Amino acid sequence: MVHNLYLIILFFILWLRPLISGVVYPSTNFLYLIFFSLLGVVILYEKWRLKRLGREERLWLLLLLWCFASLIWSVNRHSTLSVFSLFLTNFYVIYLVKRLKKKEKEILIWTILTASVIVSINGIYQYFWGLEKTREYVYTFMDVSKLSPDFLTRLQTQRAFSTFVYPNAFAGYLIIFIPLSLFYSFKWRKRWKALLLFIATLLLFTLFLTKSKGGIIALVLSLSTLGFLKLPRRRKAWALGGIIVLVIVLVSSPTVRKLAQQSFGVRVSYWKAGIRMIREKPLTGFGLGTYGRVFTRFKVPGREETRMAHNNYLQILTETGFVGSFLFYLFLLSFLLKLLQKRNDPLIEGILGGYLAFLFHSWVDFDLYVPGIVIPLFALLGVGDEEEKMANFKLASLCLVFLFLFLLPLNLRIVNSYNFADQAKIKIEKGEIKEAMDLLDKSLKFYPWGEDVTGVSYHFHKGELYLTLAKKEKNQKLIKKAIEEIRKAIQLDPYRFFYWEKLAMIYFSMGDVKKALEFIDKALYCYPSHPRLQGEKKKIENSLKGGGG
Repeated sequence: MVHNLYLIILFFILWLRPLISGVVYPSTNFLYLIFFSLLGVVILYEKWRLKRLGREERLWLLLLLWCFASLIWSVNRHSTLSVFSLFLTNFYVIYLVKRLKKKEKEILIWTILTASVIVSINGIYQYFWGLEKTREYVYTFMDVSKLSPDFLTRLQTQRAFSTFVYPNAFAGYLIIFIPLSLFYSFKWRKRWKALLLFIATLLLFTLFLTKSKGGIIALVLSLSTLGFLKLPRRRKAWALGGIIVLVIVLVSSPTVRKLAQQSFGVRVSYWKAGIRMIREKPLTGFGLGTYGRVFTRFKVPGREETRMAHNNYLQILTETGFVGSFLFYLFLLSFLLKLLQKRNDPLIEGILGGYLAFLFHSWVDFDLYVPGIVIPLFALLGVGDEEEKMANFKLASLCLVFLFLFLLPLNLRIVNSYNFADQAKIKIEKGEIKEAMDLLDKSLKFYPWGEDVTGVSYHFHKGELYLTLAKKEKNQKLIKKAIEEIRKAIQLDPYRFFYWEKLAMIYFSMGDVKKALEFIDKALYCYPSHPRLQGEKKKIENSLKGGGG
């Protein structure tokens, strides 16, 4: 009875993950970690013994420990802790699923395939009807000026994105399950085979609605690789030669080069910035989850801003350095070799196809950082793995318990912090400034590193509220409190250029031109190519020449 309840909870939260975006609702990521870690500890001490950890699990655990250590030198500990929580959730998913019985793994496969069908149908409805209705509602009943620019951009798109916010991320999810449903159908007969083929067709159709070139190419490469592996040795040489010729022809085609420039031109600028980051901190990186925090410092002038490198391999290298990335690459390779050895099973071949699609897509996107993608993927890796016959690795298991005991109370505090911050946002919209500040105080008391969904510190928001009150009540003491709060935000995230900019403008308005110039220079250090900052510096310098300050 207890075991059945455990399975129901596990299957339900795995089924639910793709349906709720962890990008839009970041607090759900911490809730999922709490659920998975609780289940993990239950299994960890089942029958009063520590469970064995396989080779891949140990590699991922070593990566976790390195990422946990990066909290010491991270330029933004909230970002590091957030992504670390996701990575730890991935570990628990593999750990839990790997130890299921064969029949239980089959039920799990059908469970997450059901979720993929729901997400796919939602994407189809959205593409043909939902987006238009949403646009009509938003522009009729809502104040567009108060909405997020990202939300408005997404609203105008003609691409399906379903629950994933980004069309390319949705494509990254679909390409994992298309090979799975296709190859898994070979293991069944009649109606079940027809159902799985229908699912594969549905997901493939939805993939084209995302209009993701990277997703489609990754799927083609994955299926082509599986086909290549099935060829006899003699034919492999001919096939390889044909592929090389085809690639040369495609690369030399002006049409293909034009499309590549349109699709990858922006990404290349992200990768160039990433390479500059690696040169500055090659060994340790800037801290897990911090690529977007330092990007403006290294970005190519004239290119747009981003929070992701759009390349998992490069991003993990910029964030965790050569040490962490080596463990990450080794983990990926180890699982790939394991799946290749067992690919005679149609289910394993389907998992391998999805895993290869993920590996190919990782060159052009950030699937590793999207909970709705990476958690189902790790569940599939757990299905494709088996508990190994080896001596208990108790030290690794004890490390896992330590991480759980440390993070469980912290995650509960983070969830409470988000709740108070959400209440504060409502109060701000109503113009109840003092009540909002009290709620932000409670939020920061639970979690001092707290940030909103856009990555802006609650300390900064509190500073802005002090400025609003200072203007309203004409109280200079409140301006000093605003400066204190903004300085706290800077301590937590020193690369956030508009924190420094805000300080510069406050001091400039107070007539302290020298301090204003000092802080605008720091803002420019964080974002050297920003035209507004350059204009503000000229304005401050002209004021200083005129005898101000």
